[in-house]
Amino acid sequence: MPDTQAAQELELYIDNTNTYDCYKQKIAIQSNLLKKKKRGIYDSKKADKAFKYVADACAKRYAKEFDRPSAWNQIFSVATRKLVARELTKDFESEHRAGAFGGFAGGRAIWWVGGAGLAAAVGGAIYYWTRKRNG
Repeated sequence: MPDTQAAQELELYIDNTNTYDCYKQKIAIQSNLLKKKKRGIYDSKKADKAFKYVADACAKRYAKEFDRPSAWNQIFSVATRKLVARELTKDFESEHRAGAFGGFAGGRAIWWVGGAGLAAAVGGAIYYWTRKRNG
């Protein structure tokens, strides 16, 4: 039985890590899924599997940061990580239906991290999370 509170904690951790490692992995998977949607071969069950890789990797990072690294699979059970993966898939699908991915339907995700800025260029569109300072 999945622990919904732990699942929510892991999902928040994925979206809000300071190093953006988990978030970058999530964005890369979203980019690949957008390509699949564009080609008409998108499969929701395979998207769940792809996002489970994010949930597993970020559960390990969470345990390393806040607990013992060997305890990651005790903190977040398999059912909990699958729940997180399903929620990430549902979020992706609802954002896609709402047009949150703009005019692009896939493409390479390119990241810049420097100074105080983080930006991603996906399919020609550039998104800034913080502004870079000039000097």
